[in-house]
Amino acid sequence: MEHIVVGFDGSEASVAALEWTAQRAQHVPSHVTLTSVGEFFESERELRSVSHEGADMCRRLAPSATIDTKVLRGWMPDTLLESSKAADLLVVRSHLHAPVRSMLKGWIPLRVSVRSAVPSCVVPAGWRQRTGPVVVGYDDDGSSEAALRFAASEAARTKQELLIVHAWPEKMFHSGTRAEHEAVTHRAALAVSRTYPGLPLEQVMMADDPALVLEALAQKAALVVIGSHRHGALAGGLLGTVAWFVIGQMTAPLCVVPPDSLAPLEPSVQRGQSVATPAGCESDPSSSRR
Repeated sequence: MEHIVVGFDGSEASVAALEWTAQRAQHVPSHVTLTSVGEFFESERELRSVSHEGADMCRRLAPSATIDTKVLRGWMPDTLLESSKAADLLVVRSHLHAPVRSMLKGWIPLRVSVRSAVPSCVVPAGWRQRTGPVVVGYDDDGSSEAALRFAASEAARTKQELLIVHAWPEKMFHSGTRAEHEAVTHRAALAVSRTYPGLPLEQVMMADDPALVLEALAQKAALVVIGSHRHGALAGGLLGTVAWFVIGQMTAPLCVVPPDSLAPLEPSVQRGQSVATPAGCESDPSSSRR
């Protein structure tokens, strides 16, 4: 059974996070803990009332899930992160188009994603379920392997297409040849196809800013997944160049997966070896999306 911790404060955005969690719990056996963190001047009675209302809503939306509530005293995001260390997934809300709504609360989704020891999902206010693909940003630096596994598992579970996106700034020093970038995406696709044979899969390669590419693809995506080095808000992997920009801008839920939270898919090939094209994937770079 999957244990999901949801940061819940009764706001419109946190209701969207709860609805996304409940939708997921309809298909995955889940134990959901609605966690409300109150700073020391907030009313505990009000916090418990909000938490119980959220639990009732979750039970209506996902009757097969087991639900409990937790009210904690402390500061965000540290208290929420500490409470989620034993969870399988942490879910928080984001105010769409307002990533820095306030100095205290506006950066919380980003800080949670950077520091969480488990996969974390940021759900935008106003979220509605989509049937689009699962999009995963993929880098060749070790930061994306766990993210690839998470994304492939989600796509297989929901029977949706997986888009493996590899983008790089065209003017970046030592950006490599197109053939080298093509090999990166093919290695990832091969690992997925060997673990999830028959999963609809497409590779997207683009010499462009990764944040802009992912934000554009997110317009129709059911879910966007990226990896993290957990080195800080502005350093390391796709998270370093992307998350601060896209959290608060994406209309799709964004899952950030730490590199040590899941075992990588078995690649079966090493860097520098030739890579066969998985069934259903294009090998001609000219046929990739641009």
